[in-house]
Amino acid sequence: MEAACYIKGIVSEMITIGYGIVSMQREKIYTETRQALISGFQHVIEAVCASSPEKLAEEMKKASACLEPISPPEFCVPGASFGLGLLAEHMARTILDKAEPNEKQQAYSAAAKNFSIAAKYYKCSAVMPDYLQDFTPSCAKIALADLYHHGCLGKKDELRAFVLRKSAAEDGFAEAQIHLAKCYYNGWGTEPSLPKALFWMSAAAGQQGVTA
Repeated sequence: MEAACYIKGIVSEMITIGYGIVSMQREKIYTETRQALISGFQHVIEAVCASSPEKLAEEMKKASACLEPISPPEFCVPGASFGLGLLAEHMARTILDKAEPNEKQQAYSAAAKNFSIAAKYYKCSAVMPDYLQDFTPSCAKIALADLYHHGCLGKKDELRAFVLRKSAAEDGFAEAQIHLAKCYYNGWGTEPSLPKALFWMSAAAGQQGVTA
């Protein structure tokens, strides 16, 4: 359940900022691609909320079938790569959550592979232009930063996490601005600075509908 709550929180953040995959208006994105992305994320949510391994596997398969064809190199839709990253991260956390005490070592190895896959997709999404203006690349930066911050990709790397959070905050993404404020307040990957923490927290609070 911890894994589901974690990933569901990320998806909820996307919904909070307008659920960009549903509100696509750009002519560059064809109807079929838009529908594939919407369907893909619907299956991502179903996978996160799955109550059985069978349901999880079924929804992950359906989500992948929708998202993989519109991910690079076939197509450059940031949300598709981000969705695939969420699936891989959810699988990694599920493996760790459900592992028995005598299976921990094997579980860590399996989870590490999935965290690496998630990072690959997040990196891909993070460097794409924000064509849809839905902050998907910024969401990917934050998700990748969390992996670095918590040591999911090996040793904790707070500096890399800080750089990613700062980049997403400078994109204007309110959630990232809150994360960056916490970095300055706690000295995560940077020198502590209360003035900078207050600046970024105020920037986030100044955006409509955001509670910093």
